Amino acid sequence: MSVESVLKVKASDHTIANYVEFLQDAFLFTSAQRWEVKGKQYVVNRAPGKLYIQVAYELPNEAKREQEMLPRRKCDDFFRKMIVVGAYTPLHYTSDGIIEVGAIPFLLDASILDKALAD
Repeated sequence: MSVESVLKVKASDHTIANYVEFLQDAFLFTSAQRWEVKGKQYVVNRAPGKLYIQVAYELPNEAKREQEMLPRRKCDDFFRKMIVVGAYTPLHYTSDGIIEVGAIPFLLDASILDKALAD
């Protein structure tokens, strides 16, 4: 999924970087430091808890889904886990209790993290 495929416009990396910088200057976006936890996971530390976020471009088949889910199942703690996929998938829970949501709802719905941490 890219800016071109979603919005039907071409934009260079430089243009996107400028837009992000403008959004930061307007205090609409803030920079976030990356945390490394048991591999390549993003971590949200926000009351009332912690949320591990994995990003996957797509989960086209059961083998790929298993590949992405297995590390989340192996995390031996009580924190919530989320997988963001490159699709319009609404927020839902897998049978393992892992939250799955599409990139578009994740980026557009400001309450997604609150919902994930509150449930």
